[in-house]
Amino acid sequence: MDESAERFCVLVLFLTSTVLLVSSCKNRVMTGRKNLEEFETLIIYDVDGFASKKTDNDALLRIPHKVLEKNVVQEIFRDVKYHKGSLLLWKGSSLGIATTQDARERRIAMSHYGGFFKILNEKGYYEIIGESRRRFDKEMKRILVDVFIPARRKALDVRSRPIDHKN
Repeated sequence: MDESAERFCVLVLFLTSTVLLVSSCKNRVMTGRKNLEEFETLIIYDVDGFASKKTDNDALLRIPHKVLEKNVVQEIFRDVKYHKGSLLLWKGSSLGIATTQDARERRIAMSHYGGFFKILNEKGYYEIIGESRRRFDKEMKRILVDVFIPARRKALDVRSRPIDHKN
């Protein structure tokens, strides 16, 4: 094979590998350093996402929470956009703990409004967009109405019962 044919083969091989690499990356939600599609489960707790950075796992067991299944988690994190910098306006958040298949955990502040979240101890934040945003809003509302509010009411009922002073 002559030199020009050899160069042509090398060029074709290089271009083919580049196209394959680019097309495989387009099918994954790349978020800088993290691939959010690795998240298998997400537990959302009724505790502020930022105040809970140091809450240990034993304490979290006593806090009302909801475990989202893998299909819901993947729908929520499917369409996201990464933003550098910090978001200035949070109107409330809940702690989320996302777990990967190999049992790594990421603590996440999940916004109650606006469809965004922040992986704690990392720079930037993520905006949930499109159908993923609609699913996220639906799940957050359902968790609030079905889990958090009833647990809060129950806690208030227990605290507001009269004390029996006879004993």
